[in-house]
Amino acid sequence: MSAAITTSHVERKTTSVLGAVANNARQYGIVGALLVIVVAFEILTKGVLLKPNSFVSLIQQNAYVIILAIGMVMVIIATHIDLSVGSLVAFIGGVCALLMERQGVNWMLAIAIAAAVILFVTYLLASSGNADQGGIPIMLVIVAVLVLIYNFILTRTVFGRHVYAVGGNRKAAILSGINTRRVDFTLFIHMGFLSAVAAVCMLSRLASATAQAGMEFEMDAIAACFIGGTAVTGGIGTIPGAIVGAFVMGVINQGLSIMGVDTAIVKTIKGLVLLLAVAVDIMSKRKKS
Repeated sequence: MSAAITTSHVERKTTSVLGAVANNARQYGIVGALLVIVVAFEILTKGVLLKPNSFVSLIQQNAYVIILAIGMVMVIIATHIDLSVGSLVAFIGGVCALLMERQGVNWMLAIAIAAAVILFVTYLLASSGNADQGGIPIMLVIVAVLVLIYNFILTRTVFGRHVYAVGGNRKAAILSGINTRRVDFTLFIHMGFLSAVAAVCMLSRLASATAQAGMEFEMDAIAACFIGGTAVTGGIGTIPGAIVGAFVMGVINQGLSIMGVDTAIVKTIKGLVLLLAVAVDIMSKRKKS
């Protein structure tokens, strides 16, 4: 009898482990795909991709995409999408550049001012019924701190649980007493703040601000989320997954740039990668249903 109970317990434990592995298979697959892509481009670029200068450049060019992806993944989990972040980064970048260059404002204060402006504008929209220190070490610190803070917010706070609840079933969330409008409002406030931080990171690399600076940033952030396992229909997604997705896009960009591939072809390849990620998500949902 004891042996039978022990065998049953082992079987249940094995089933549980296998179930956990199956549920996280896509996340493991994304990390594996990133490693394969890195190795492939390391070979194609004849060892240039992983040189220190190339790695530093990779971080520089993708720091603001990672920052935007942190906010975008929460927005998509809640079944929304934000196509304004590229233009927002360009606008905030211009405002911050003027504040720092002509008014001598510190970059941290410039972010605070930009975030306050975003808060006011978002409040107006909601009320109307619509829903010189930018070096690499600082960029890395900013990205790391934001990832840790927002991953904690999304996974360990009531607000994070509300985001998943709203994305999983909005009607059920409303019936359970969650203020979905407040959740949506707060999400876009966070997205605006992160856009302000991304704008300053962009300024630190380019040392200039132009109206075209944030062009296609929104697509890179959205692609990073979908590649990282965020569900197209909402309710599912993680910040670490979005970060891995951002690095996938970053390595592809960096590798193709080193190889001298035409910009139009690079955009085509990025678009195909995004389509593949969406197709995989849709097909996996069909299999589950």
